[in-house]
Amino acid sequence: MLIAEGIVAADVVLIGIIFVAGGEKVVVGIVFPPGDIEQMKERLLYLKHHPEEIERISRNNLSDVHRFTVERQAEKYLDIYRNVLNYDQGHF
Repeated sequence: MLIAEGIVAADVVLIGIIFVAGGEKVVVGIVFPPGDIEQMKERLLYLKHHPEEIERISRNNLSDVHRFTVERQAEKYLDIYRNVLNYDQGHF
């Protein structure tokens, strides 16, 4: 079952407020600095008082979900491993 939800997460290396989809910036979530509970609370309260923003983020997430299948992610990891092995063997 697929459920569209927004994301509220700490702004660490692999997570950002914006994804680029089709050359356009698409908001898929809201971030806060790691460990900043006050900012996290503010972001959550913002979403609580702006349900239209939750709807927009949810639609954006649903429209982009096809990019993150298990098969695609597994293939990306395999590509990384192949590149590392080729590099180690002197093949680029």
